[in-house]
Amino acid sequence: MHEQLKALSLPPELDDVTGILEIDMTAIVQVMSSHAQQQFLLSRGQADKFRRQLWNRLADVLNDAGGKFAAENN
Repeated sequence: MHEQLKALSLPPELDDVTGILEIDMTAIVQVMSSHAQQQFLLSRGQADKFRRQLWNRLADVLNDAGGKFAAENN
């Protein structure tokens, strides 16, 4: 079973940058996974797993940072 992709869930104060962050995350994940697939000769399944894990980790970091930002600025 494939791991579900996590959504960005940033506080309302960051709504204006959420779309930009998603575009940037997409580019980062695409470039890094393509490079990893070529460099390490990953199979399609391995590359897909890498992409999902990278996306989810980036989403976790940004969601955590956004929550801390909101908490510190209230």
